[in-house]
Amino acid sequence: MKIVISILISLTAIYFVLNDVKLDELVYGFKAITPYQITLCAGFFFLNVFFRAVMWRTTTGYLGKTSLLNLFGGVVTGFLVNNFLPLKAGEFYRAYYLSKKTGFPVSSVLSTVFVERAFDVLYLGVLLVIGLAFGIKGLTTNKAYAVLVVASVFFLAGVLTLYYLNDLMAAIKRRRLLPERLFVLLEEFVHPLMQIRGLSTLFVLVIIAMFSWGCLYFSLLSLLCGLDVAIFKATLLVLLFTSLGIIIPSSPGAIGVIQIAFWMALLPFGVSKEHALALSFAYQGIYYLFTIVFGLPFVLGLNFTKDQIGEATNVCQ
Repeated sequence: MKIVISILISLTAIYFVLNDVKLDELVYGFKAITPYQITLCAGFFFLNVFFRAVMWRTTTGYLGKTSLLNLFGGVVTGFLVNNFLPLKAGEFYRAYYLSKKTGFPVSSVLSTVFVERAFDVLYLGVLLVIGLAFGIKGLTTNKAYAVLVVASVFFLAGVLTLYYLNDLMAAIKRRRLLPERLFVLLEEFVHPLMQIRGLSTLFVLVIIAMFSWGCLYFSLLSLLCGLDVAIFKATLLVLLFTSLGIIIPSSPGAIGVIQIAFWMALLPFGVSKEHALALSFAYQGIYYLFTIVFGLPFVLGLNFTKDQIGEATNVCQ
């Protein structure tokens, strides 16, 4: 049912954005994108994956040593699976991938993925604050404040949970609130979280995440630089809208949702619907091609057996 709903969301979005589109203007929008823009966009996205791998190295360092290549492979294969399977299955697959490469418990690796997503929530809030501070047109103040409040509540709840994690685990164990097997899995999950609570580690993660999000911004900026608009503000709004859009449980690759995000973000700057859609399809095309070219060799290099393919599928489900 979740998969059906997610696909229906994307189909509805696609119908909505393609309705009354002028094909000749859409083609013109594609022709306006240069190979130079495409190369820069892909290059900055490569750097985004690299910095996410570096960030992952920091959060998994307490589990043991592993190469940056394994971590890069985990990140890019996670993106690859997200492009072809719905409901963020790639987040679970990347944990499974690294577990098979290193022997780390899947539950422990998965918690480090959640740490990365927590920082994504933090930087979404930062983007909202920056957008409000610069008074970017197209950013509705009331809705922006509402999203900012929700993101702040979730992030604060996560920080408090992290701070009192030792006491919480001790209480669960003392009162035997979980069966032994589930408690062992929970211990494996929270172990990395308990190791990164130091201010120095958190500061390093904040800096690395900032570089990662900066690369995402410049990836979009490279693609939008041909527009005759306030390019830096427009790029910031596109980044914000696309980041919020992919949270929606849509079909693989957020097809349709990304198109609406580009259209709604660029509309206040006077960019036509057709040109915005051309840019959105180009961005997704670059993203898909990048994850296939860089991710597929890592997937094939894992040398899955038939049983492991079934196990990986179960993890993603």
